[in-house]
Amino acid sequence: MVMRLDKLLAHYGIGTRKEVKNYIRKGFVTVNGSIIKKDDFKVDYETDKIIFDGELITYKPYVYIMLNKPAGYVSATKDNVHPTVVDLIYGYEQYDLFPVGRLDLDTEGLLLLTNDGDFAHKLLAPSRHHSKLYYACVEGIMDENDILKFKEGITIDHYRCQSSNLSIIKTEDNTSEVLIEIFEGKFHQVKKMVESVGKKVTYLKRLQMKNMINYEKRKFRRKFMNKLVVYFSYTGNTKLLATTIREKLNCDILEIKTVIPYSEDYDTVVNDEQNSEASNHLPEIQEIGIDLSKYDEIILGTPVWWYRPVPAIRTFLNQNDLSGKTIKPFATNAGWLGKTFKEIRTLCPNSEICEGMNIVFESYSDKLVTKEQDIENWIKTL
Repeated sequence: MVMRLDKLLAHYGIGTRKEVKNYIRKGFVTVNGSIIKKDDFKVDYETDKIIFDGELITYKPYVYIMLNKPAGYVSATKDNVHPTVVDLIYGYEQYDLFPVGRLDLDTEGLLLLTNDGDFAHKLLAPSRHHSKLYYACVEGIMDENDILKFKEGITIDHYRCQSSNLSIIKTEDNTSEVLIEIFEGKFHQVKKMVESVGKKVTYLKRLQMKNMINYEKRKFRRKFMNKLVVYFSYTGNTKLLATTIREKLNCDILEIKTVIPYSEDYDTVVNDEQNSEASNHLPEIQEIGIDLSKYDEIILGTPVWWYRPVPAIRTFLNQNDLSGKTIKPFATNAGWLGKTFKEIRTLCPNSEICEGMNIVFESYSDKLVTKEQDIENWIKTL
């Protein structure tokens, strides 16, 4: 991700924007070994080596903190009466943290803090069905009738809550210890649900937030997924793009090669492939010599021949089970994409296929028609 050098250092906590500009102009900062004195210099914090006064800068644009909130703290960034949950976090002042959702003043337990608004929005959206599990001490005896009412959906404040799960741990002396799992986050919801069945919560602690893993995997895929660039190239155009991607991502690469090499004469290849298409023949490919199970994400590059993925790539996809992996395809051609990406989806029915990138060259040439900036922007999304 590209950003201004002064902005990055200020966000990192080196100093104010004004102070950072002064440090840069005095030569305190190097990028990839070169002293930079322009404060508006653009850096990619994922790939560039940035050093300030001898210290390697490892910049994280977003932070995610799990807090075991104690009672007596407000789930807010500022409050005129009570201390806030942000007051409990040290060393992250430059990140402008905020709590994801809220816990009542007297409620304890799991609370997430971040500066990632998109993450917070998706986590709190009711349509995501992220469950929240609470441990509660209750004044009154909860029983099977209460379990049924929670399952059917409790009505509070003229609103019928989604079905929830009530598990009774133990009951004695007119008190109950229970676990309550809800799938939304209405104001004082757990307390009001218990009150609606004639009991009262005397202690409440959130233990878990579930079903976050799918979003987290998507959100942090660039950081944590093992990537492999797989490609076939005849003219060299696809190879050039594949190696560029590999260098940008610093990941592994695999070139698909046929056992019998294609003719160097283009017209011969065209005639041979026209006959192969008619018979639906696929060429034998060389052993790949790599363990595909190590990789979560495949960046798949193919030329387009006869409006389809090149036959060698179709052989590769037929021979290897890529179930559960994410595939990000790109295609090189002279403007005739055809059903290339659709066929990749068909050949990999149990993979997550991302939107493909179509890269167009002039016919019989290595001159790009697609804008280089469009390609660079796409690579940044990988």
